[in-house]
Amino acid sequence: MEVQPQLVLLQKTLLYVEGLGRQLYPQLDLWQTAKPFLEEWMMNQVGPKALINAVKDRAPFWAEKLPELPELLYDSLRQGKAMNERMDQLYQGYRSTKKQQATGRFLFGVGATMVVCSAILFTSSYEQLASLSAFTGVTFWLFSWRAYRQ
Repeated sequence: MEVQPQLVLLQKTLLYVEGLGRQLYPQLDLWQTAKPFLEEWMMNQVGPKALINAVKDRAPFWAEKLPELPELLYDSLRQGKAMNERMDQLYQGYRSTKKQQATGRFLFGVGATMVVCSAILFTSSYEQLASLSAFTGVTFWLFSWRAYRQ
């Protein structure tokens, strides 16, 4: 776990102040004493006051940028539409490529099966059927190669 150096220094300071406070006044409860100050600080930093102050500080900037807002919104929507169209084109290309690769793998598998069958038929003395099977297998391999190249 990474610890921020500022937090380590804050803890060290709080422990030092608490120790010094207890030496001077043993009944001191530092957290009970600091609670109202911490609550006020939190309200000023995080609460509604902080929100109102942030709005006041940023209002001139927002007023300056407000006239540009419709044009920026329109440009953003137009770019989003163009990006969606481009993504659709890329996806269609991806799908067609995957389909071609699947066809190529299928044809390669059929060709390999035919060549293996021709070897089996050749050893079983069916030479004509074996040569037809080998020719068909090589033809399927060529179709497979062509499907991959497209």
